[in-house]
Amino acid sequence: AYNKGLRVDELMPLTSSGIVSMGDSFAYSDTREEVAYKIQDLLEQGYTASALKAKYNLGKNYADFILKFKRNNYDGKKIVSMAYRPFDSKWTYFNGDVLWRTREAVMSHFAGCDNIGLCCIRICSRDDDLPVFVTDKITDKTILSSKDNANVFPLYLYQDTLGDVATILQTSKALLVSLQKNLPNPALTNKQLIN
Repeated sequence: AYNKGLRVDELMPLTSSGIVSMGDSFAYSDTREEVAYKIQDLLEQGYTASALKAKYNLGKNYADFILKFKRNNYDGKKIVSMAYRPFDSKWTYFNGDVLWRTREAVMSHFAGCDNIGLCCIRICSRDDDLPVFVTDKITDKTILSSKDNANVFPLYLYQDTLGDVATILQTSKALLVSLQKNLPNPALTNKQLIN
């Protein structure tokens, strides 16, 4: 029975693991204002790597990484809500100067967009469960497990064409063919299937 179904990446081919901060105590906050404060603090205080590590309890490489942040790159619109753990939202600055891995090819479809996505783990370190979650935000790679990376599959893909945003339901031809074969009326068009 398992082999008769469709793989998740056949249903929704665009996927990646969630974002990686390398320094959660700085990159993630409980409020938008706290994120803005941390970024302004970083930009205005002239910290050394060791002082920044001490203030924000950072790991060995993250302070050096974020000290490269350029003041002229700051944009308050990049402060976004994100899914940190199931039912635990945080705020972050969605930018490669603060996040070590933004996974922008996938996460840009959640930043400022109405979307939902499936989070699941391909190979789980625990045999007793299969963690799955649905998200509507940029999502951390450890949303489902601190040991395993969650893959995020956005349902909709957004394309910006000269200022006009087009929304595309992310499906594959295999899914539409499978749906058509199993419907009472196989003459339905692809557009009718997804509406």
